[in-house]
Amino acid sequence: MQPLMAIGTSGGRSTEGHQIRGSDPYGGPVNSSEPTTGTGWYGKFITVADVTPWNWLTTPENDLWQGGTNDNNPCPAGFRLPKEAEWAAEVTSWGEGNHNALSAFNSPLKLVVGGWRYHRDGKKEEEGSGGYYWSRTTDGVDSDYLAFHVDNASEPTDGRRANGFSVRCIKD
Repeated sequence: MQPLMAIGTSGGRSTEGHQIRGSDPYGGPVNSSEPTTGTGWYGKFITVADVTPWNWLTTPENDLWQGGTNDNNPCPAGFRLPKEAEWAAEVTSWGEGNHNALSAFNSPLKLVVGGWRYHRDGKKEEEGSGGYYWSRTTDGVDSDYLAFHVDNASEPTDGRRANGFSVRCIKD
């Protein structure tokens, strides 16, 4: 399998402000996956308590990021989020002993250590030391993601969907 190809990060999901690293937190979950003006959570990072299903939606939707024309899809037409297996193959392409942040950045995807936002309070964590990227693969109430740090990268694993991880769109 060849390494993944990167593109810009604009997409189908509106850019009302929720995607900004320092957007204000809003206590969720919320009832709709489509932000509209006038809702209290418009433009905000939705936080949730530390209880199952750890999702920013009251009723979790497994197909939000599966591609196509879904309004919540973060990728533009013709692009999608990688599957868990594609992230695993990407890490393998970095070469033996090179599974770390430097290899992630030197890859065609130019993955950075942007950190993540915590689902409970929206605080930023690990900026400059950890990179976290969602996949489109769901796993029960969780979704799979890739994580890497200055000195290591893990096999993709599953995490709480309410966490704020980065996305990288790839060509279909």
